[in-house]
Amino acid sequence: MYAFKCSEAASRWKTRNSIRVVDRSLGYPILVVGEDGSYEIPDGATTSETLARSKQLDEATHAELLKDGFLYPGLYNGPGVEGTGVFTGNKISAGSFLGSYNGLVMTYEDAEMLSGEEEHFLFVLNDGENGVAVDGNYTNANALKYINHSCDPNVEMREIFANGSWNIAVIAIKEIQASQEILHDFNLHTEDPSKQNIPCLCGSHNCRQKLFRYFEW
Repeated sequence: MYAFKCSEAASRWKTRNSIRVVDRSLGYPILVVGEDGSYEIPDGATTSETLARSKQLDEATHAELLKDGFLYPGLYNGPGVEGTGVFTGNKISAGSFLGSYNGLVMTYEDAEMLSGEEEHFLFVLNDGENGVAVDGNYTNANALKYINHSCDPNVEMREIFANGSWNIAVIAIKEIQASQEILHDFNLHTEDPSKQNIPCLCGSHNCRQKLFRYFEW
């Protein structure tokens, strides 16, 4: 399911404790920095954004499926809303586990150094100090690496700590009909003015028109 670029990435992937404090009081994520300028890392009693999304119910429901590398029957790749997409050959009920978004796990620092000239399908599990990211564009990745963005998604990608490591589980958040494309809201945000007007091409009825939410400091 997951391969590792280095031993440090593997170590971070197997660390359950959340690795940074996130403040969302302004409507978008801000990594909290301490007086010494380093990112604050919560203790075991603190519930961060990451641990809040890794619920005991999720672990009990999906642990065995994650362990076995489960992929929902009938998923296939084809022309999507942008490039290649993921489709289902069967009707999927809301709440169903479709499989894990897998690939090459690397440190956040290594992800920041990737060349823009190469194609990468990155999912950042945790950013900032001690962060990790998964590149779906890897030999061992499954069909889910081609999940496209939509402002009206039918799945969510949820971080779950199960079987001694993190997993990125793809969960249906509404009923999905056979032959329908599997879509996730990338929920991208940026402080880079050059990205603020990149158009969203999802074509959904509630499209935000722009791929990135722009926040000006």
